[in-house]
Amino acid sequence: MILFVNIFVLWIFSLLRLPEILGLIFTGFLLGPYGFKFIQNSEDIEIISEIGLILLLFTIGLEFSFKELQKNKRDVVVIGFLQVSLTFLISLLVLQFLPLITSIVLGMVISLSSTAIVLKIFQDQNEIHTPYGKVSISILIFQDLIAIIYLLFLPFLKEISQLDYSNIGIFHTGFLLFVLKMILFLLIFFLLYKYIIPFVLVKIVQLRNRDIFVLSIITLCFLIAFLTYKVGLSLAFGAFLAGLLISETPFSFESMSNVIPFKIIFTSIFFTSIGMLIDIYFLFSLKNLLFVLFLLVFIFLIKSVVIFFIILFFYRNLRIAFISSLSLFQVGEFSFIVLKNALNLEIIDHYTYQAFLVSSIFTMLLTPFLILKSQNLSDKFVNFINKLNTEKNRNFLSKFFKTSSTEAKEHSSHLDIKDHIIIVGFGINGRNVAKAAQIMDIPYVILEMNIKTVQNEKKSGEPIFYGDATNEALLKHVQIEKAKLLVIVINDFQSTKRIISIAKKLNPNIYIIARTRYVLEVPKLFEIGADEVIPEEFETSIQIFRKILEHYNYSFGEIQFFTEELRISGYDILRREQIKS
Repeated sequence: MILFVNIFVLWIFSLLRLPEILGLIFTGFLLGPYGFKFIQNSEDIEIISEIGLILLLFTIGLEFSFKELQKNKRDVVVIGFLQVSLTFLISLLVLQFLPLITSIVLGMVISLSSTAIVLKIFQDQNEIHTPYGKVSISILIFQDLIAIIYLLFLPFLKEISQLDYSNIGIFHTGFLLFVLKMILFLLIFFLLYKYIIPFVLVKIVQLRNRDIFVLSIITLCFLIAFLTYKVGLSLAFGAFLAGLLISETPFSFESMSNVIPFKIIFTSIFFTSIGMLIDIYFLFSLKNLLFVLFLLVFIFLIKSVVIFFIILFFYRNLRIAFISSLSLFQVGEFSFIVLKNALNLEIIDHYTYQAFLVSSIFTMLLTPFLILKSQNLSDKFVNFINKLNTEKNRNFLSKFFKTSSTEAKEHSSHLDIKDHIIIVGFGINGRNVAKAAQIMDIPYVILEMNIKTVQNEKKSGEPIFYGDATNEALLKHVQIEKAKLLVIVINDFQSTKRIISIAKKLNPNIYIIARTRYVLEVPKLFEIGADEVIPEEFETSIQIFRKILEHYNYSFGEIQFFTEELRISGYDILRREQIKS
């Protein structure tokens, strides 16, 4: 019944462009004791949902990569840690009217955001590779890791809540045993990670039997989860470790593809079981309704403000900080897991659970709308700050808001240049454009939002300035009215659109070449005013076509002719599509 109803509910939610998790929770409410009461006894569902939780954590462990963590360690570790810890501490201070243990649990819940919802929206909007997309995902990675620690800590928190201070010595003994268990467990984990798991998986793969491989992976997941449970840790933590053990082996992708179908089924039941606990009658009381609204406003303000100022401090960019704060203000799916485990352990009461569950769902409902509006809202916000940042207030405001206009003035007040190229973005493509301009002795300036890149390149003599090219003041300071060419090579489609629009307004005669990731984005950029648009997707297909012709022993001249024909005809088609629209 759960799976059958979920099909229709998820279909409706996808049409409304609402997060799937909310659809699963809504199914639980419909079927549960507070809805149409199709399912009264939820004990059997609890068992299945526990399996779902284990598989969910197992797949998160499989997807985790120490290499990726190393690559973005500042954003993941430093920014992620600051966001979680500051949100937790501020929540703890504000919620002092609640019992201490309850405040700690709710601080944990509030500090987490929804990886599933934010990733889905960023993927749909092609914003994964934007600066705000990257930093948001880095924070989400840290949150997922800290959520595992939260789940591990909850049983220990229960022991503290039941502590008899007259027997404090017993508590110390228990804590010492807990630490010894953890040391022993970490030693076993290292042996499994380094020697046992890789050896066992190689032997299983050599059997060349897919069924045995799938069964072995699932068994390994549940076996390690069971062992951690016996040591006094949680099943979910063990499942995550099992995924982590396999993630660093060559068999992680194969394992993932085989586990995904199981995960989808059981995690859908897990989130449906959460929905069964929603008491709609809870909101019929004015006192309860006001408490839920207070929590909703509190969660939004605390998380968005904390995230905004942390990212602003590290990135010195208002737009990245603003969009990221609106993207991550919600409470996440892991929050539901922490909340439900805390309820099962009787650390929090049913009233607090209901209030936070309902307010958390409201934050999730608001997320898609705020992320979609974040681009326009960020423009208004940046313009507002720029107006405040007058000569009178600059010394005060620039300490906190190092806007694109103030950065440009610091570096380009004496810039005297004309008929030049403005290069937006200094990745591989930007560097190649700059190198070509240098060889041909064409004047150019570069705009880049990575402050480290700007500092390093300035030392080597590049005419590079820090700033967001969506800022009109910045484009004026790099003399866009006198520029001949604008080349945009950034991974942010929304920003590219804004830059083209502003550039054409400031200099209608400027020739604009823009790079984008997908062919579908090309007509939109032509419509705004781009003169040439290079889609990576299309260029990749041309390179594949070149390799095919090489394999069939065509000459270099023939390959050049065919690929140029394909390129010209392809872009003509894209232009015709734009004219039709």
